[in-house]
Amino acid sequence: MSFISCNEPDSFISRYVERHGNGIQHIGLEIDDIEEYVAELEAKGVKLDKTEMADDVYQEALVGPKTGNGVVLQLTGWKAGPFDATYEGCERLCGKYSQNPKLSLLAGNQLSKE
Repeated sequence: MSFISCNEPDSFISRYVERHGNGIQHIGLEIDDIEEYVAELEAKGVKLDKTEMADDVYQEALVGPKTGNGVVLQLTGWKAGPFDATYEGCERLCGKYSQNPKLSLLAGNQLSKE
């Protein structure tokens, strides 16, 4: 579970808190076969944002707050199996997000090999 706060007034976190107040913004779930699960949801009429499904390492689909009863449901999956929590695995993840300055939590390069 992550508790996130932000000091930047233009961030999506600050905008969310301003509109909705403090509370749960999203719930993230790691899915073993995300492509199959997303296909099942779509077959049931669930609308998803699949912008990050084309990645060759990490895949993500989002169920929006209108469908998720006010909460975003983040579905994640790893093509090579479960998340690699080793230093090298975290470095690969940081490299994926280093191009987006708004994702400084992941791309902050504050990893330690210890």
